[in-house]
Amino acid sequence: DYETGEYRDSTRKDIAAFTKLVDAVDSADFLWTALTAKDVTPLAHGPHELWVTMQNTTKHVQGVTVQSAEDAKVQIELAALIAGGKEELKKRPLFSVIACPIAPLTYEQGSIEAQVELAKAGIPVASMSMSNGGVSSPLPVAGMLVNINTENLGSLVISQMAAPGAPHIYCSESGPMDMRTGSINSSSPEKSFLSIALAQMAKRYSLPSLVADCGWGDETEACVSGVLTPATQIIGIMSGSDLVTGLGSIDSAKGISFEQFIVDSYMWDCCKNYLHEVEISGEKIGLDAVKEVGHGHNFLTHPHTLRYLRGELTFWEKEKLDLLEMDDKEVPAEANRIVKSLLDKHQVEPLANDLIEKGDAIIAKYEDIVGK
Repeated sequence: DYETGEYRDSTRKDIAAFTKLVDAVDSADFLWTALTAKDVTPLAHGPHELWVTMQNTTKHVQGVTVQSAEDAKVQIELAALIAGGKEELKKRPLFSVIACPIAPLTYEQGSIEAQVELAKAGIPVASMSMSNGGVSSPLPVAGMLVNINTENLGSLVISQMAAPGAPHIYCSESGPMDMRTGSINSSSPEKSFLSIALAQMAKRYSLPSLVADCGWGDETEACVSGVLTPATQIIGIMSGSDLVTGLGSIDSAKGISFEQFIVDSYMWDCCKNYLHEVEISGEKIGLDAVKEVGHGHNFLTHPHTLRYLRGELTFWEKEKLDLLEMDDKEVPAEANRIVKSLLDKHQVEPLANDLIEKGDAIIAKYEDIVGK
């Protein structure tokens, strides 16, 4: 809780606030429904989370909960309200959905039936394999890789049988087991090896990929210092994965910290500069400038230097560097100040009242069914 510092269950109010925060920063291009609405009917929490999130952002939303065919239909109906109908939604999906096989190579009935409905509606499905090396897949990287690839191909077959050509995302959140806990070791080098290999596999199949992440340590406190978060961010960027997730995550992705999101997003902005493309051309090489300057002189005042000074060099944003270079003990308070400032100033254009009423009615009707 960014106001009290308490680590507690999340509500729709928290989802709205976190979504608004993510919408306010340029570093995040899309967002997950990353918090669970604990204040609603349990079997209806997925539609609630999607609906609250879509009311508080203009960015693409990736849902993480869909439990049945009816659940999927409700989420499609909610998004169609905003898109202007199901055909418009199909042309430009406003959301996508994470669907997790159960390693090794098992698919739940509810998840499969939901995936079929999503595929028919043109909603992209990310088949997130969660292979835990040594527990639910072979321990070596090669064994995990084959298990993950097989689960993704199996999920792809489900989508394509339901609707040939349906959009699909090659996806993984896998790694070796943590010998202390038995859960996935999110900070292990082997997990990063998988990201690099899986990004290549996705390209082999001409599929977009979500196989890298950052910031998913096991800490329950925000802004914990160390080298692993920047290391995983850099590897995530360099892996070749089309999508990368994890900003703001704590406690092995079981929790979200608003302050950690600010730190992670600032770090992400800095890391993205390493993807800067370098153009090799006669003009950029500057042979004419070399001839004019001659041996033993400098290029400080030459027009060629001035022409490319701003476009060719990286200029770090001072505000972001100040936070990242701050003393560890001061970071949480400063990040909290930034969170409160952004939430106070950032405004998201609200949906029309009639749309909100229709969406609320759709969810209420669904709750009457699943709540019995």
